[in-house]
Amino acid sequence: MDLTNARTEAAASYKERQAVIDTQVRLASVAYTLLRKTIEGEHGDRVLGKLYGDLAHKTRAVHRVPSPSTKVETTAQRGVALSVAAIHADFEWASRDLLSDALEFWESRWTPVLGKAKPPGPAPGPLAKRGWSGTVSDALRAHSADDGFLLGCYSLLGIEPQKTDLAALPLFDFFRRCRNRILHQDGTAGSDLVDFAKSKKMDAAFKSLGPAVCKMAPELPELSATEPIILTPAHAILFLIVVRALFNSLASRIRSELDASGYFRMVGHYAYGTPYHPFRRSYYKYVFTPASTFLEERYHVRDLDKHELVRRLRVFGLWDAISARFAELFPKARACSHAAL
Repeated sequence: MDLTNARTEAAASYKERQAVIDTQVRLASVAYTLLRKTIEGEHGDRVLGKLYGDLAHKTRAVHRVPSPSTKVETTAQRGVALSVAAIHADFEWASRDLLSDALEFWESRWTPVLGKAKPPGPAPGPLAKRGWSGTVSDALRAHSADDGFLLGCYSLLGIEPQKTDLAALPLFDFFRRCRNRILHQDGTAGSDLVDFAKSKKMDAAFKSLGPAVCKMAPELPELSATEPIILTPAHAILFLIVVRALFNSLASRIRSELDASGYFRMVGHYAYGTPYHPFRRSYYKYVFTPASTFLEERYHVRDLDKHELVRRLRVFGLWDAISARFAELFPKARACSHAAL
């Protein structure tokens, strides 16, 4: 059983969501570019008005939209700022989920530092969670949306981050500050952010992403203390790269502490225990097949044949529970459930 490149459910889900956000940012950029071209010319206000009617909830077109180019440009910039906010929020939720997975399925590996947060009660069954997600959120609440959040994640599990793990953190903080200034203040950079953008640690953080990323990534936005911050779709993509680097470093530190038993408890919950999972197929022929496909294809656990898989599920006390749950989920396959063993 090879756990070299194994990952948790939180890591798998986050990678999928990042791909979706990446696509959304790129498609939005294309859409706004096409819209700018569509409304060019003397009658752009009427063209945009007609599009309002065609695409919005109204039943008839708006006669005209004054200053159409300005409205499209302002909305496009606001859309990028909201994308940066979404990337930031999703990173925080993914990090909480990562810690929750570690505590749900590998609880014996950790002595979590929870502060005033209380541990959850016992799990109601072998395929259920205890409910660490709420406890983790409570423990990290003081750091939500500030620059201490990531360090709080390491501290909660008692992990000491290496210098390279946090190398991109100044860039993360830069985009977090931009988001706050645009969405919650007057949209200008302010002198503190201008000075921060010019600091040596920002330059070092950018270089830490590696030569390939530095070559393709855009320059950071030009900032003036009294002028609005202008973020482009390329900046949102750069922020995605930054949070991916920080998340992967945290996930790697956690993964190094994980043993085989937790992967089986994790697969028991997500492949069988949950009412719905998007990765679960609509039909399986054998009891062990959901566990096999989740472990190999989703969690990247390698070199595990079906006989060893079933043996370990029995050793960890999961086989009877997943067999009963399999019969509920796939009643037509019940007659075939043991045929391959």
